[in-house]
Amino acid sequence: YAIFIREVEDNEKIKVSIAGIGGVGSIIPLILARTGVKKFVLVDKDVVDSSNLNRQIAYDYLEYAKVLFDNLSDVVDSWITRNEPFCITWLSYLYGAHAPGYQDMNLATKAVHHVNLAHGLAMKYYREKGYKAPIGITVNPQTPRPATRKQCDIDAAKLSRALETEAFLGPYTGKGY
Repeated sequence: YAIFIREVEDNEKIKVSIAGIGGVGSIIPLILARTGVKKFVLVDKDVVDSSNLNRQIAYDYLEYAKVLFDNLSDVVDSWITRNEPFCITWLSYLYGAHAPGYQDMNLATKAVHHVNLAHGLAMKYYREKGYKAPIGITVNPQTPRPATRKQCDIDAAKLSRALETEAFLGPYTGKGY
């Protein structure tokens, strides 16, 4: 993204043009607005829809994590980036048991990916900054066993493990999905 400032006298008179507001760029207008900037020209070839929202949350989470790490690392002795990502993804977007209560496999897989991405971005930043306290993620892995020796039950147990465990542990251990 790029920021071009047209006039500068005081924050209320500043007019800011931002080309490319996807990803990290979309937080910039929010930050500038909080400083008093009121005039924006936002240019992006993409549209805002549900396909973009999950992606942005990963970068918003990184900004949140940076604030925490940079301001609290001297007093926090261990970190967890996320607690039970299964609950905030599958239960919320596939099973409808938690807010927002969706039952949509497409949204669920996007949520899983972007929660994983958010964790990875936070971990990368933490390591690059050289912080020393232990850091990780709390997962709730499942080891389902087939109800019988029938192939359909064996396949169901494998699928359950893939969705509930490997979708998280695979990326966290460098094995992918």
